Amino acid sequence: MPSTGSLPDLFAFFEPGRGRVTRASEWPARAAELSDLMQYYLYGYKHPTPAAGSIFRQVQVPATSVVDFSAAFDFSTFTVTLPSGSYTLDPSTFVISPVMSFIATSTYTAPSGFQSWAVGDSWSTPSHASLLVAVPATTQMVVDVTDPSAPESTTATIKIDAFSVPEQGVDTAIPGPYPSVLVVGSLSAEQVATLKANGYGYIAMNTGSVYSDGANNPHTGAYNVLYPYQAGVYEFDSGALMGWAWGISRILDAIANDAAGAGRFNLDPRRTAVTGVSRNGKAAALAAAFDARIAVAAPSDPGGGGLTGFRNRTESEMFTYNVPSGYDQIYSLNETVQRAIGNPSESAWFCSKAQDFLPDKTDHSPFDLHAVAALVAPRPFILWTGEAQQAWLGSPSSVLSMQAGKEAYELLGAGGNIGWVVRDAQHANQDRDLPDLIAIMDKAFGRRTALTRRHFDSLAGSNGAAIDGSGVIYPEATFASIADMTRNPYDLENFFVPWARPGKFVLWSEDTFVTAGLARELSFHTDAHQVRLTLPDGTRLVRGAPHGVATFSLSGAQTKLGRYVADVSGPGKDENRIELAGFSLSDALRHGLNLTSGVPDGMAVGFSSPLANWGSADDPVQMFVNGDRLTASIVDDGQHQGYVERFGASLKLTGAPDGPWDGTVSFAFGARNLKLQALPGFTFAVDLKLTKAQVPNYAGVNTDGFTSALGEKPSWASQNLQNTPLSGNFHGRWPLYPNSATDTGARPVSVPATTGFTAKMMVSDVSSAGFTLRFDQPLDPGEFGIGMDAASSWSTRWASDGTSVQVVYARPVSFRAGSVVVFRAVDAAGNMLGGPVRLAL
Repeated sequence: MPSTGSLPDLFAFFEPGRGRVTRASEWPARAAELSDLMQYYLYGYKHPTPAAGSIFRQVQVPATSVVDFSAAFDFSTFTVTLPSGSYTLDPSTFVISPVMSFIATSTYTAPSGFQSWAVGDSWSTPSHASLLVAVPATTQMVVDVTDPSAPESTTATIKIDAFSVPEQGVDTAIPGPYPSVLVVGSLSAEQVATLKANGYGYIAMNTGSVYSDGANNPHTGAYNVLYPYQAGVYEFDSGALMGWAWGISRILDAIANDAAGAGRFNLDPRRTAVTGVSRNGKAAALAAAFDARIAVAAPSDPGGGGLTGFRNRTESEMFTYNVPSGYDQIYSLNETVQRAIGNPSESAWFCSKAQDFLPDKTDHSPFDLHAVAALVAPRPFILWTGEAQQAWLGSPSSVLSMQAGKEAYELLGAGGNIGWVVRDAQHANQDRDLPDLIAIMDKAFGRRTALTRRHFDSLAGSNGAAIDGSGVIYPEATFASIADMTRNPYDLENFFVPWARPGKFVLWSEDTFVTAGLARELSFHTDAHQVRLTLPDGTRLVRGAPHGVATFSLSGAQTKLGRYVADVSGPGKDENRIELAGFSLSDALRHGLNLTSGVPDGMAVGFSSPLANWGSADDPVQMFVNGDRLTASIVDDGQHQGYVERFGASLKLTGAPDGPWDGTVSFAFGARNLKLQALPGFTFAVDLKLTKAQVPNYAGVNTDGFTSALGEKPSWASQNLQNTPLSGNFHGRWPLYPNSATDTGARPVSVPATTGFTAKMMVSDVSSAGFTLRFDQPLDPGEFGIGMDAASSWSTRWASDGTSVQVVYARPVSFRAGSVVVFRAVDAAGNMLGGPVRLAL
């Protein structure tokens, strides 16, 4: 299969000779093909278990004891603080159960704040017995699943952790039969109460009873009881995500069978929504994509393997918009599909065939995860995804999947039925998200004619904040459509979608970012006759596209801060439009380090602009340690010393010089031949001073890593905090709603840079061989970044006193007007340059 850096065309058949979808009536055939491809290459086969074979049953659960989770779980290390063998952990519910027969045969020293165990200790030891919580006898709902054609056992059981149906006159005034929210995982008590009060049932599936999770996966659970796992055998090589999606389908079967029979539970099988968070959010998205009976899809933070796909990576990106307080830094690694496939604790989510894409074949996939969104069409679909602090989620990639998947919705006449909400705070099904889901269900299920978000006291705590601490409850509002609920601050690269649905003009560009004050040539690809471009100041330009490309040559006076909108229209097809972002030179060169905030096995330096030469074999980014060039790859495969990220460069631990990781070994790290999309024609290089040391990882545990005397925060503040997409429904105000009770509502456009750096710079000795930069006070040669448009390769020779540096081109150049930009400099006192300095050559 050929490699493609853009998202595969949703409407082009994979099977040779079938061409491309031309009308809505042809979409089901393409959707069926996408379903087959995703099952074969990524998720595994979803067995078509007979619908009549799933039946609800209530079972008696005897009284038992569990371990107080908060007293035995260390959130800083994400580990259970009990001796091995003294407990079992159910990863689907995070219930810790004691092994009552356990007797300690060796000393266990617990972290500070937790109980240690001595030899001979058991759960009857008073101090340890105090950790136990009595759980009274109860009944539990299960779903018995029968498949007469299963190869071995023909019956299996799915556990339901919570089964709650409203009772008219007690929980709600609304009569049944009731719609239900099917949850992969669980919801908070206040959310369940709110659902019941509004006439919605709640069914929480125990994922572990369906398909086991985690590293060294034993492939247990109901799915594997019926269809025993066999790696490499398509029909029996399903991953956990597909298994959990299958479990939701069986619950839906049980609802339908009950409704068609005794009707004991008063539930309506035609009106269901599915949700879940994180890995459960992935499964929720798949459940809706692979079962058309589910009426509403509402995953939260699904990340890699759910909607964060193969191709769009924002690793090392420095966002310039008004990110949440405390998270103004470059992104760490994304949970792309390939990372999940290659992660031992996550690989069992997928079929074994998915391993064929590793380490560097993921761009050969004949689909990307915009296909998941497309398979849900035309049913209502709302995505909630975490913002800057959830860099691992790869939220921009999830948003891209939704935007591209919307093309299928538009083909089916349901473009208003899909929306995405980027918001801060907890990695959870947040209390403040539930009113949006209830609004969608109310309208979709015919309870209300308007799509209205209402306020529920049952979700609100003090000061207008949600009970779960996720932030301020969103205000009541009526929306024209689910699409109108969208809130998105991300500028996504336009080349990812170089196609459009049938009946709509194609429009895309290699460009996404424009630097104000610099001349720029912008090209737009289209099948229309001409392209209109509206500049930030309102000026409208028109250019023809006789060969499928319209080109606009903008002068430095025309390139300004703000939004550039390109659009095409004409007879016979629907219009299309895309946006470009105009940033200042300061924001284009704003950069930072990632030392302790989540990059495993190394550090990174990143920019706000993507690298134009990312992935280039002929003109690659180069990395050096103490002057020696490192091996580097655009694949983080563990085999190279450096990793070239989409927005920067990462030094892996194996690239560090010899010596202990104790703070005594310092060295020089350099990244060369950096070519930023926002500044075409320029080449940049940066030098950093790093130290091998112990640094905290994402769990707060010290591990081998790198430190810098300057830290990892951005080089300077953003000048364009509200320069967000016009299509995000909030342009000029981000976040639209307060993220916390202490949010004053202030939305600054920029934050002035504060620095004690006062050094003046000048250029001298300009020739075809190079030039000299002079400073009126000494600068640190180890912390220096420059770029220029006169040459793409050079060396530097610093004066011994640090007051000048000679730049020598790798080869002489023809003299022409140009400029040099200094974007990183540090004086003798350790003050950082407060913004880029551009000097004429």
